[in-house]
Amino acid sequence: MSDLPLFKLLLEVLHQTRDGVGVFDSGDRLVFCNQSFGQLFALSKEQATGQTFPDLIRHVHQASTGLLFDTPDIEQLLQQVAKKKRRSVAYRTFENITREGTWHLITQQVTDDDYMLVFCTDISEQKRAEMRERELADKFKRLSETDELTGISNRRSFFARVAKQLQYCRRQQLPGVLLSFDIDHFKLINDNYGHGCGDDVLRQLPALIAECLRPYDLFGRIGGEEFSIFVVDADSTLGLSIAERILKRVENHDFGPPLTPSSVTVSVGMAEVGHSYDLEHLMHAADMALYEAKRMGRNCVRVAVDSTHGYEGATNWAQTLVKVPMEVDMVVDMVSGDNER
Repeated sequence: MSDLPLFKLLLEVLHQTRDGVGVFDSGDRLVFCNQSFGQLFALSKEQATGQTFPDLIRHVHQASTGLLFDTPDIEQLLQQVAKKKRRSVAYRTFENITREGTWHLITQQVTDDDYMLVFCTDISEQKRAEMRERELADKFKRLSETDELTGISNRRSFFARVAKQLQYCRRQQLPGVLLSFDIDHFKLINDNYGHGCGDDVLRQLPALIAECLRPYDLFGRIGGEEFSIFVVDADSTLGLSIAERILKRVENHDFGPPLTPSSVTVSVGMAEVGHSYDLEHLMHAADMALYEAKRMGRNCVRVAVDSTHGYEGATNWAQTLVKVPMEVDMVVDMVSGDNER
C-alpha cells in the first residue's frame, strides 16, 4: 500500500483541525502551517508560510487581532525569547492569550533534525472554568475570613494574621501593640432601641476606626461588640495616640436616630509586645487593660504594664499617663459588683 493516500489524509486532517499546527525549519522559518495557525498571527496560511518567527511576532504585535504580546518593546522581547526560551529545550509548553480573549496552550517540540513542531490548542473553555472555580474559591475564602455584619476580619482570621505579624516582629525585633476595645453599654442600646439599631452601630464603626489606622494595621471583630487592632512597628506612645483618636472619633460621630450625638462611646485596653511575642499573653494583657478601662468609668484608655502588674492610662484623652495601681486579675468592681461592659 502506498504511503501517499495516508499522507494526503494526514495533511487534510492537519488543515481541518481547529488546533493551530506549524512547522519551523532550523533557521526558524515557517515551512508549513494550517489556517488556524496563521490566524493566530493575523495572517492566512499562505501569508504566514515562508516568514521567520521574528517577522510573525512583529506582524501580530502591530495587528488588531491574533496573539497578544503585551510589551512596548517587541524587539527586546524577541531578544529575550531567542536567548532564553526559543529552542532552549526539546519540549516546552506555555499558555498565551489572543486579543479576542481566547486562550491557547502552545506546545513546542524540536526534532532530531532541528525542525520545530508547534501545536496551539484552544483552552478558552477550560480557562473560563478555572477562573470560575478560582473566583468561587476566593469568595468562600473571603466569607470564611470576614465578619458578615461589619465586613472586616472575623476572630479566626484576625488572630491568624496577628500571629504571622508577631512572627515578623520577632524576626525583625520590631515593637507592636494590641488594642482591645468594645462599645460601652452596648446591651442598653439593644434593649432600649432594638437589635437593628445595635447592628447599625456595628456596621458604621469599622469605617470610623479605619480613619484612625494606617493601611497595614490589622483590624477585626472578635465577637459581639468587641473588636481588636494590631499595630505593627508601634510603641505604646503611637498605640496610645491611635486609641485616643478612636475615642474621639466614635464619641463625636452621629450614628443617627434614635441615638443622639455622643451617646456611643468605646473603652480601650492596650498591651505592648514584650520580649516573648506571645499572642495569648498579649490578648490577656489587653483584655485586662480593657476591663480596667471599664472599671474607671468607660470612654477611656488603659495600658497594661507587665512589669508592675498594673495599668497606665490616659483618661478623657489626657496626654499624661496616670498609673492606676491594681492587680491584673481584678476585673470586677468589688463595691457595685458591676461587670456590665
